Amino acid sequence: MSCDEYDNYLADPLHFRSEYQRQQHRAEEERAELEAVRRAHARVEDVMRRRRRVVYERERREEKEEETRERAARREQRERQRHEEKEKERAERERQRRAEVAERRRLEDLQSERLIKVSTKACPRCAARIEKTEGCPNADIDIGRCRYEFCWECTGPWFDNGCMNCFGGAVIQYE
Repeated sequence: MSCDEYDNYLADPLHFRSEYQRQQHRAEEERAELEAVRRAHARVEDVMRRRRRVVYERERREEKEEETRERAARREQRERQRHEEKEKERAERERQRRAEVAERRRLEDLQSERLIKVSTKACPRCAARIEKTEGCPNADIDIGRCRYEFCWECTGPWFDNGCMNCFGGAVIQYE
């Protein structure tokens, strides 16, 4: 201890601190301040690390949500395409069915026309088609428009006793 320090000791023995003690006290305060700064820095680092983690987790969550939306959009696109293909197939089947029905009707109409041409004759006067299944060779268009009587064999005019052209009524007698 130096003389000056000893004089200070004698002046205030309760509160006296030697230079070494003061240096130790300052060093302790500096260490405490450094420790406080280190702890504050560690807290700041911890807060920053948490924020980075939150940001990272939010970004990951957003990426996952985006991937989920993209997958859902792709799935919806595939389903829409599948539905469109099924609809096209259904429309094609319906078109084919209608074409088959139309072709069947056309064939039936052709057969009906052939049958009508074979089993009927046209009235020589009004061209109405007449079907004769039995009876005398006289065809009377009672149902038709003109009530014309003609010979079924030659479509000539019919008189009381028969046909004047082919003598159909005189040769064959029907009862």
